[in-house]
Amino acid sequence: MTRINAGIVPSRLVDAHAFIEYRELTRIPSAVLARTPVVAKLPPTFRLGEGHMRFFYNKIEYIYNKYITVHDDVVARGYTLNQDIVERNLANFDRIRKTLPHLWNNYNDKADAVLLRERIAERLRGMNKFKYHGKAVTIDEALAMLY
Repeated sequence: MTRINAGIVPSRLVDAHAFIEYRELTRIPSAVLARTPVVAKLPPTFRLGEGHMRFFYNKIEYIYNKYITVHDDVVARGYTLNQDIVERNLANFDRIRKTLPHLWNNYNDKADAVLLRERIAERLRGMNKFKYHGKAVTIDEALAMLY
């Protein structure tokens, strides 16, 4: 499963969730570059589960903007990122923007936040430890940040 926390700014996530989103956002452009999607076959609405990645195949500008925001957030949290990988990821976005401009679209994600907050809260309840900017937080604190 690829985590795209649509409608949720990364500063509301615990460290583990922010970093996982950072790492997994790049799956979308990689999949698009591996096989150009047929836009007519993409899911028409945001969803969890089957089709959740494909929904974003024609919203690469949104994924790029999300990637930059999450990148900056995880760096602010103290994560050290491999700059070669960052540059490769940025090059993939640029390649799509230049060669597949019909897939370079933004997306208004505000309506998706409610559904995703519920899913993230469920995941938090299954975790034992939580950190936020490297400091331990309680489940109640993690949930309060999310909402």
